Amino acid sequence: MEAIKEKLKIKQELILNYSHVNSDLEEKNFIELKENGELLAGFCFNCKKLFFPILLNCVFCGIPIKELKKVESSGVLQSYTLLYLNKFAERLIEPLVLGLIKLKGTYGTFYHYLNIPLDFLKINLEIKAVFKEKEKRKGDITDIKYFILEG
Repeated sequence: MEAIKEKLKIKQELILNYSHVNSDLEEKNFIELKENGELLAGFCFNCKKLFFPILLNCVFCGIPIKELKKVESSGVLQSYTLLYLNKFAERLIEPLVLGLIKLKGTYGTFYHYLNIPLDFLKINLEIKAVFKEKEKRKGDITDIKYFILEG
């Protein structure tokens, strides 16, 4: 096992000239998530389509997204993967499950952790978000603890 860990280690210095600043709409979404445990999606008033994650411009007509609407915290599992190693290349006792999720009624997908027994995992599974307790929320996507089976 130690030999495998050594093979996986890479010593590298990487300097990135990059920063991400949330848009005003993303900030409003994260405030809503932190304070009320609800999700907001970008709304195109021209196409009448919802986007989560929030986009700056509508992918269908190109106009700027300037409005938000509340959306359900449930969705559909589009894909998933099992993570057997942690960030230190150490074997996990139980694999972490990471899912590609599409919220109901929205366009777009995002990755998040799943808390679903491995025997139940399958594509197109209906799932719902479980939020952290209000006092533990920080105002970012990790305020969603994980997704579980719906119903």
